[in-house]
Amino acid sequence: MGIPVVAMGNADGQGGARPVVGTITGVNQTITASDEGSATGKETLHGMLQTDARIVPGDSGGPLVNAQGQVIGMDTAAATGSFGGQSDVGFAIPINRAMDIAHQIQSGKATGHIKIGLTGFLGVLVPGQDAATATNPHRQREIQLQQQSGQGGFGSFGGQQNLQGCLANNQNMGVPSRIAPVDSGTLVDGVLCRTGAADAGLSSGDVIISVNGHAVTSPSELTSLTEQSHPGQKVSVTWVSPSGQRHTGTVVLGAHPPE
Repeated sequence: MGIPVVAMGNADGQGGARPVVGTITGVNQTITASDEGSATGKETLHGMLQTDARIVPGDSGGPLVNAQGQVIGMDTAAATGSFGGQSDVGFAIPINRAMDIAHQIQSGKATGHIKIGLTGFLGVLVPGQDAATATNPHRQREIQLQQQSGQGGFGSFGGQQNLQGCLANNQNMGVPSRIAPVDSGTLVDGVLCRTGAADAGLSSGDVIISVNGHAVTSPSELTSLTEQSHPGQKVSVTWVSPSGQRHTGTVVLGAHPPE
């Protein structure tokens, strides 16, 4: 530990490769990571390198380099607030592990953890983080509002609103003020334009209750179902609107965008 490093990446999506300096402060760390806007909730990562170089959103995938110019890791996550008494804490996948995964992808060998090729995408924005595993849509909405309050209004949420029409991206996504009167399913926060969900007529405040006849009880379950699909596939989606009307339509899946 104490090895000098430089971390680079597309900090805050601003373009370029902004370098930040620091040192290795831990090895073989286990962390629980979450991604706002992702319905997969939380993920446990093992064997991570820990650094006090200030890694921020957008840096993921960038190199962590030592003083000899050797890439020793791939920037992956950062802790918010303080972590073990440290205010700036970043984590990187050791380069050997990252290269093993890259070689497996190149070989075309998929596993339960490594998927080859693009997966299908409905085009809906759904609750993530702690809300992803909640089965009651009203609870999903409540958790998102709590998250929004804790962020002081900062982030991708655009307040309480039922958006009319579709969204170009998730930057102005809101927490729906009115949602479907059901006790189980996946709350739709918004629908992206030029996607199968938009074409089928889904909108903010709807609750998806089944896909291809399989009950969908939470956002994470919807994500699991779509991860088994592929672009161009047609699926039957059943949802309930805020007015209580039940709809069933055929949705042509697009390609899941990069995360």
